[in-house]
Amino acid sequence: MKRKVFTPPSCQFIILALLLVTICKLSFTQITVKSDGKIGIGTTDPSTYVEIYSLGTKFSFPSSPSILINNYYSTQRIYPATNHTGYLGTNTQFWCRIYADKMYYVYAPSEYSDRKLKKNIEPLEGSLSKILQLRGVSYDLDAEAAGFTSSSEMDPGDDLDHIGLIAQEVLEILPEIVNEDSLGYSIQYTRIIPLLIEAIKEQQEMIFALEKKIKDDKEADSKDPELKNSTDKSVANADATELNEPFLGQNSPNPFHENTTITYYLPSDIKNALFYVYDLQGKQIKSINLAEREFAEVVIYGNELQAGIYYYSILADGRVIGMEKMVLTD
Repeated sequence: MKRKVFTPPSCQFIILALLLVTICKLSFTQITVKSDGKIGIGTTDPSTYVEIYSLGTKFSFPSSPSILINNYYSTQRIYPATNHTGYLGTNTQFWCRIYADKMYYVYAPSEYSDRKLKKNIEPLEGSLSKILQLRGVSYDLDAEAAGFTSSSEMDPGDDLDHIGLIAQEVLEILPEIVNEDSLGYSIQYTRIIPLLIEAIKEQQEMIFALEKKIKDDKEADSKDPELKNSTDKSVANADATELNEPFLGQNSPNPFHENTTITYYLPSDIKNALFYVYDLQGKQIKSINLAEREFAEVVIYGNELQAGIYYYSILADGRVIGMEKMVLTD
């Protein structure tokens, strides 16, 4: 009986087998390499350098790839390929929001603020009142609540020593700068800047009025230390009420020891009103939010202040209403 001798397959047979396997694989996975070098997976007609279609999702890379996606780490990372090049979107299609635990800038970010992009422009009112209600806090970041599995995923110290505002508190005062999404509440901090500018201007107007009042009082005292004009003020207050104009009355009694009462009138259309007390150096030492409108009173208690001379005023919708002097005795 003849023995069959095993003969190794010829080189041509091996090449043919590999070719058949490759053809089957290509037809199954739809891998396409076009003559211009474009590669498609899941598509036979790639339009960019690399296109991948999987479960209805398209991934594409331009002919000069500048942004890479790396799944090697525990979380996906998107980063520039070389020389920090690459953009998030184009001038016609771009991201409106980017969420990150920390962002660094080489150049300060800017926001479009051209007049041609705005309409219904109105001046801000009551800015100082709103700013005074905000509460700045220091805090440590809760890494797990922020979405990290542990603080070890963050850079060292990133969870400590932060300062800011509490969004839920800001929502009650400035809802227009607070957003809410699946991550929680966020604050557009840059939108506070216009309020700060107007608040400083409102406070400066009060300082100017206080300086003028102190100067006028000194001149009046030098001419007649016993000069009393309470009757004239009462008449002026009555006239202002008839005209529906705000006014601030003189405190009574004055001087006082235990407490003194100050009458004021604010029209019902006043949105924001604050009562301020200043010392002779112009330093603000007390502020009261005035919620009542039309005729109302403010009571100042002697045990809240040290004996001395003080001035008080009302800031109503950014307008200074009156500037009166009161004296607290021992």
